[in-house]
Amino acid sequence: MQGPLHQTTLLLAAHGSTEDDRPRKAGEWLTHALREKALFGEVKCCFYKHDPPMHEALESCQSRQIVILPLLMSAGFFAEKVFPKALGLGEAPLENLPASFHLEQREILYAQPLGLHAGMTRLVIQSARQCLEDYPFPRRVDLKDACIALVGHGTTRHSKSRQSAENVVEALLKQKNACHDAKAFFIEEPPLVTEILDWKTTSDHLVVVPFMMADGPHAIEDIPLALGEPTQRVKHCMTHQRPTWRNPTQRSGKHIWVAPPIGRCQQLPSVVIDHVQQLVSSPMP
Repeated sequence: MQGPLHQTTLLLAAHGSTEDDRPRKAGEWLTHALREKALFGEVKCCFYKHDPPMHEALESCQSRQIVILPLLMSAGFFAEKVFPKALGLGEAPLENLPASFHLEQREILYAQPLGLHAGMTRLVIQSARQCLEDYPFPRRVDLKDACIALVGHGTTRHSKSRQSAENVVEALLKQKNACHDAKAFFIEEPPLVTEILDWKTTSDHLVVVPFMMADGPHAIEDIPLALGEPTQRVKHCMTHQRPTWRNPTQRSGKHIWVAPPIGRCQQLPSVVIDHVQQLVSSPMP
């Protein structure tokens, strides 16, 4: 794809949720933040689960050059099959990303999911460190003395669904003094979030970082429940829009913090911009 970004439409493709409005708000926040940068001709957001539908959003794009960025934390079923079909890009799975299309005199680049960007490791570190700084109880803990439990979605439907989270953990372990230890856990495949409580570490300080785009049901409900929070309390807090986890909470001999999901990091727009700039400046395979 050739041409400056100010002649390009950036279409953010998000999953959304029929159970919670927070995923939609997360997508809208990121859209607004990127518009304020004034780098793109236009920035739009669309959703799989609610309005605006993906195919309608793509049809409404004004530019002849369009970058579609899946706001997903991993490759796999949704990135390669569900989203392309919902966008009207065809029925066949897109196994090799990025992929380019020419539709109605428009050049379309369907990017790799945002979660595959190398900058995600930096966001995980920043998120965990900020959480420890915001809640310095019973004393201030440095991240190098704490473990990171990175929680991805995962699914047995596609082998790629866990790779990005595992890649981030590998990068964390290679960085000297980034954290005491790190391990990936998942909502829908082993090792499950419940296994965090059994994780044998030599540090009793542990930060759970949801490797997710929004503070939706997985982040604010499934994770606290898996870590032992009573269902009634979690439901009550959700109803009254209160935090569903108290930082830190002591469980299984550990002080456990739960950070906001990566998709709520204030530095995320910069990662998006770098991701798109790398794509448009690289020749397509």
